[in-house]
Amino acid sequence: MCAVATYQGAAYADVDLDNGPRDDALIRHIEARNPGLTNVRLIGVTWTEFVNTRVRPHMRRYNVTYVADGTLAAT
Repeated sequence: MCAVATYQGAAYADVDLDNGPRDDALIRHIEARNPGLTNVRLIGVTWTEFVNTRVRPHMRRYNVTYVADGTLAAT
């Protein structure tokens, strides 16, 4: 059985996305960088002023709080 834990971090999503699609993109970002996590659920999202304009589409950084099963990837 996997342990459920609460995590905080940063994730990126296209600046033009609205809430539902944005949240889906943030979850995909978290899962891509942490393959040991499953069943990721956002419980808090706060946008930041930082936007990466060197990529297309432009990506905004969000501070996220989420719960997930499994373990974080080592950093």
